[in-house]
Amino acid sequence: LSINELAFKARQGDLDALKRLQEAAEQNDANAQNRLGVIYADGKGIPRNENLAADRFQKAAELENAEAQANLAALYRNSLVVPRDNAKVIYWAQKAAEHGNPRGQNILGFMYMIGEGVQQDDAKAASWYQKAAEQGFAGGQRNLAFMYLNGKGVPQDDATATYWYQKAANQGDIQAQKSLKMIQEKSKEMSNYNLNTVQQSPPQ
Repeated sequence: LSINELAFKARQGDLDALKRLQEAAEQNDANAQNRLGVIYADGKGIPRNENLAADRFQKAAELENAEAQANLAALYRNSLVVPRDNAKVIYWAQKAAEHGNPRGQNILGFMYMIGEGVQQDDAKAASWYQKAAEQGFAGGQRNLAFMYLNGKGVPQDDATATYWYQKAANQGDIQAQKSLKMIQEKSKEMSNYNLNTVQQSPPQ
């Protein structure tokens, strides 16, 4: 079985697959280390343990596994167990992003947008979101849409915002679906307003 197949079975509670995955990880297989980290982070198949997840992600990240680098950045940003460390978020997100990992690009874009660990820069945020969005990453598509909707780092453009929200919504992104609905309702209200304005104008 491949590492990914072993990881899938381990997540279903297959202890033999978990053991084989752990053995592969101990042989410095970066993909096995990362997959094991995901299992620990999610608590699927074994009890959740974010400290062990961080350890596995770290080992894989040091072996230049881009997915693990992005996972480690996310853990340092979002974990309630592993202490938040913006410098490490930036370091590992940058590594992942430069390897072309869309999740890393999205995280890096977010950090530039909020200005934590780096100087706030909407243009750089939008640029990294664009890279993630173009790879089909729903979070990047949603965040890029937000930038266009609000004219942050890019020219304000409802049509482009709608385009990217739709892309993310089609992938099941709930936030994008809500934002898209809000834009559509706003557009409908504006159409009704313009129609009423025309109807109520005095004859020339």
